[in-house]
Formats: sequence, structure tokens, C-alpha cells
Amino acid sequence: MVCIHEAGPQQVLPSLVTGQRCSVAAIANNGSILGGCSNASGLSFASLWSTSAPTNVPTALAPLPARVLIILPFRAADVQTFPTALNQHGAVLAESISASLDATVVLYTAGSSTPQRVSNWGDNCVGVDLTETPTSTTTPGILMNCPGPLGTNEATVAKWNGSGFTLTKAPIPAAAVYCAAADINDSSQFVGSCLITGTTSTGFQTAFWSSATATPLLLSLPGGARNSAVAINNLGHVLAYGNDADTSVAASIAIPFFWPDPTSSFSVQSIQPRPGSIQISPAGFAENDTVAMNCQDTSQYVTADSRICLSRTKPGVPRNGILNNADRSHASERSSNPISPAPCTTTSPTPTAASARPCRPGRSCGAPG
Repeated sequence: MVCIHEAGPQQVLPSLVTGQRCSVAAIANNGSILGGCSNASGLSFASLWSTSAPTNVPTALAPLPARVLIILPFRAADVQTFPTALNQHGAVLAESISASLDATVVLYTAGSSTPQRVSNWGDNCVGVDLTETPTSTTTPGILMNCPGPLGTNEATVAKWNGSGFTLTKAPIPAAAVYCAAADINDSSQFVGSCLITGTTSTGFQTAFWSSATATPLLLSLPGGARNSAVAINNLGHVLAYGNDADTSVAASIAIPFFWPDPTSSFSVQSIQPRPGSIQISPAGFAENDTVAMNCQDTSQYVTADSRICLSRTKPGVPRNGILNNADRSHASERSSNPISPAPCTTTSPTPTAASARPCRPGRSCGAPG
């Protein structure tokens, strides 16, 4: 059973078929509610409800129809859809899935249940996120992870060209085995995590792309601590998650990091756990740099927490270093004189109505993989 709560009693949302399961995952400012439902045959479909008519049966988002083209082999119609992301105008990013379980990324414009193909037919790309747009009729930019030749992820950006989507595979650092995309903002800046191999350490590092064709900048933490991207807001500020080389924090505790200036790892700020916490995980990142988190203590009791992170620099630390594999001039300074990241504000303010970038359907806002 799924339901919504507005001003008044909770409202149960109907399923596609009586007795079949449904779940909801996101809600937009235009009142669209995105989730998934099974039909009478047990097949799954991305589904949309509306807060303006919550008692109506949801709209099942249709899979791609059969491909019948003279120049290409016949391709049977897909049979299922899976929701991935929803923007505030109600545009939906999803996967259209064939009978053989091959997936194609598709877009549904606001108010439409007809798919627009984004990725190549059955290429098994996965939609990660989509941008907000000035109006409901504007086509958003789309961030995807697509399988590369060796089966590893390739961060890929799709842009509407007037008649279809142009796909651009994002470049990766020279020392990276592969990079996986995590989040995109409305300026088409995006973040992800790159598996880096090197002489001192091997592991994931948060990566920031200023555009689909730009070489990413990497977040280098003291001691080569591993970290992964969680989100980026419209200020271009980044939330990451990883290990802290600071000896005041138990080595087993991964914590969030606030990275306000992706051109310099020296700008990073750690978000320390509350006293007694054994686990801390980010849940959301607002446009005003507020971070929502869950903290768990030794009794496995979870406490909600929020921190306000301020864009600031350490006195005397240069901010113009480009910390990627092509130019690591400041990396040598860090290795010879490591500086622990400054902490974010330790007080927990009352949450505001700031616009947040919440967990997207189909991916976790907790510890990245």
C-alpha cells in the first residue's frame, strides 16, 4: 500500500491492478508522484500519480514500441519500465526493458506516458539523474552510466539536439580505471567516483566535471583516503563520502565531506560524527549547503542530523591548484605537509525550507558503493 499525506488525512494511492504491489519513490513540485507498480501479469512499470487526483489509478509509463525500420533489423517492443529520476516539472527518467532484460534509457516529458529514447537501443545504460528546466516543455539534460568495452561504467551525458539526443562520453583521468557518474546540477556540472590506481594508493576518488568534455578534477584527501561522490548542488558545491585520515576519528567510520571549491582539495571540510556515533551517512544536500544525515550509535539507534557548511578556505593555503592527474602540483605539498579537512559547523540547526537534492529513485544517498 502506498499513500500521501497533505493538509488533512492520509490518502491511499490506488495500484494499477487490485492486489498487485506498488511503491512510490519521489514527488515533484508540479504534484507528480513517481513510483512503480506491477500489472496483472506481474510485469513492472514506472507509474505516475497526481496529488490533484490522488484517487485515480496511476498512469503506467509505456515501454518502447517495436522498431520497424528498413535500414535496421526488426526489434520487438519492450515489455517493462523502471523509474530512475523525476524533476520538479514532472519529467521522468526511466529504463525501458526488453523481454531479454536489455535496458534502454528513456525520457517522459511532463504529463506524457510516451517514451523518448535517450540511449542506444538495448545498450544497458542506466539513467542517473536529469536537470531541472525553466519550463515543463524544455528538454532536460541527462546523466547516465553506460557499460564500456570491459563492462565497467562510463559516465555519459545526453543533450537534446532538436531531433534526438546526442551522447557524450565524459573523459576520465589518466590514472583511472573507470568513472561512474552520481549527480548533475542545472548547469550540467556533474560528479562521480573514479577508481584510481597509483604507486601510493588504489581506490575511489570523488571526481568533478565542469562539463561533459572537461577532464575531471579529483578530491585528494590526506593519506590518500578513499572517497566517493554523493551529490552536487547548483552552487557547484560537492558532497562526498569517505574515510578521514584525522586520528580523532575511528578509522572504521566513513564520514561526509563538503567540497565547496572543486579546483582545490584544500577547500574540503569534514563533517564529523556526533559523539558516540559509529556510523554516519548523508541523506540529502540542499542548495544552501545544508547536509541532512543519519547517525547511528553503538545501540544501533539512528538519529537524524543536519549541518550547515560554509564556503571557506584555510588561511595561507592556495586555492588555484588543479588536482587532477595531469597537474598534481599541490598534491606534493599535501603529501609532505598533510592538512586535515576543516570541520563543518557542529551545531544542528532547525531544518529550513531550502530546496534539497533528495535521494533519487533507484540509487542510494547513503554510503556509495
